Amino acid sequence: MLKKTFVVSRNVGAKFIAENNAGFICNTDDLHEFTECLTNILMLPRQSLLEMGQRARENFLTMTSAEDFEKKFFEIARL
Repeated sequence: MLKKTFVVSRNVGAKFIAENNAGFICNTDDLHEFTECLTNILMLPRQSLLEMGQRARENFLTMTSAEDFEKKFFEIARL
């Protein structure tokens, strides 16, 4: 998990990574909401994005390991 601003769909299990202002959770089935989410990211100062990325990484490391994430990712990707 890189230290990047996190955008996640409402209908996946990885929403915990975006908690504590570490990223954005949006409905990817709603084009307006998804566009608004991406626009919000573009409007943020670089320092805010870096801080969000750091919090996302901390959330990730607190809740799972890189191996668990990779395994879950590939399980979902096969569906």
